[in-house]
Amino acid sequence: MKSYVAEFIGTAILVIGGCGAAIFAGQYIGVLGIALAFGLSLMLVSYAFGHISGGHFNPAVTIAMTLAHKFDRKVTSLYIVAQLLGGLAGGFVLFFIAQGVETTSVGFASNALLNNTTVMSAFVMEALLTMILCLVAIETTSARFQKAFAGLVMGSTLTLIHLISIPLTNTSVNPARSLGVAFFAGGPALTHLWLFFVAPFVGAVLAYYLYNFMQHPEQR
Repeated sequence: MKSYVAEFIGTAILVIGGCGAAIFAGQYIGVLGIALAFGLSLMLVSYAFGHISGGHFNPAVTIAMTLAHKFDRKVTSLYIVAQLLGGLAGGFVLFFIAQGVETTSVGFASNALLNNTTVMSAFVMEALLTMILCLVAIETTSARFQKAFAGLVMGSTLTLIHLISIPLTNTSVNPARSLGVAFFAGGPALTHLWLFFVAPFVGAVLAYYLYNFMQHPEQR
């Protein structure tokens, strides 16, 4: 139960930290600041809760870890439920706060097709970036990796990913993050929500196959 609670709280904090920065401070900190907010949020929850739950905070990461036989598939669905609920909890907190403040945020930091990005381009980008994130997550569990740096590496990876794709899709690579704000934004935010679920899951599968192809059995 502690693991599920850790994933719930960690995912909620990730949404509050990253999406909150975009909603309330985006006009001041820009793309770089938002990217850092997501990366720092992931690093924070990784060090705070990673020793309890493994530090997934992302359904795509959970699926990739399960496929790579680094996570018990018996609790995979429960982890994903906890993460999705955590995303919704984080979105609710932001929605509640937003009722009492003035903000210039458009779309409540929800994922969308920005700057004339096509569905195909967005799908490929989200799938590939999720693959990178999941591959790094799998690698941080290998025997040769220094576990003390896992949170720093994951946070840095998420920052880079956001720097690449915020102008295209507002960056998802995490269905729980997408659902958390889209649910409260409603309307157009829900139109392409399917993409920000399917593409990360495809990326998780690609990460597993790439990892399996690149590694020798004794290195896994």
